[in-house]
Parts: sequence; C-alpha cells; structure tokens
Amino acid sequence: MNNNSKYFKILIFSFFLLPIGRLSADGIIVAPLLRASYDFNLGYTISWGVGIMNCPGECTGGGYAMYSYSKKRQEFKKNLFSQTKSGSNLSFGLYAGVGIASFRVGVNRMLFKEESGSSLWGIEASGQMFILNGVIGAMYNNESKKIKPNLGFGLGIF
Repeated sequence: MNNNSKYFKILIFSFFLLPIGRLSADGIIVAPLLRASYDFNLGYTISWGVGIMNCPGECTGGGYAMYSYSKKRQEFKKNLFSQTKSGSNLSFGLYAGVGIASFRVGVNRMLFKEESGSSLWGIEASGQMFILNGVIGAMYNNESKKIKPNLGFGLGIF
C-alpha cells in the first residue's frame, strides 16, 4: 500500500466514523482537525490534529495540536516568500470554537527535509469559517537570524 492511499484511508476514517466530527464525554469535546492547504513555505500540505475543549454548558477555550507535511519538492518560481520546500510543521496552542467557526493561536516548529537540522520556531494564528481556513504568523531562523513569514490558506474542518 502506498503512502497516499494510507493517508486517504485515515482521512476517510476520521471523517465518517466520528459522529458529526466530534466525540463528547462529560462535557469534554474532542474535535478532529483536518486541512488541505497551500503553505507559502512548504507548498501543498496535508494537516491533521486534534482540538480539545471543555463544554459543561457553554464551551470554553481548550488546546490543540496539529501536524502538517509536504511530501515532495514542488517547483515554483521564486516569489515574495521564497521557493517552497518539502518538510513538516508541528503546531500546538490554544483552540476555541467548534462548528462553523474556530480559531487557533499557538507555537509552531517547521522542519525542511533538504536542510537537515534546520528548523524554524514561531507563532501562528489560524482561523476557520465553514470550510475555509487561513494561517498567518512569523518564524525565527536561528542560523540566519532572520524572521520569515508563515502564511497559508486552504480547506478543512474544525
């Protein structure tokens, strides 16, 4: 089985077997976070994660963790943000909202496959309305001592 079909099966399993995309036990809501997007640093990415909130009546904020990856190098002309590279991004932080709108703000770490040992740390904010998603943030490269923008847009749930 190739990797693409494995990830597709995980996506289908998460979407159809979780009732209405969330689990609930004693006021705790666990929401799957799924996203297909274009990241200006990594190119086309697939992301998945989990958001947890406490909802004993009214929902309050909670936490989230999300992993994004770009499988192979994508050739594009250089733009304002530089050429995209294959790699991954791990993000975790605060999460609020379930349903048609949600918002996340947290810390992220981006790794590039071509540059072993090279990682960028930063902060990001992500908003979701219906199935549209946007990400904005800034990352710091300790080697070059520069700040790099973290921007992306795509489709997703929760």
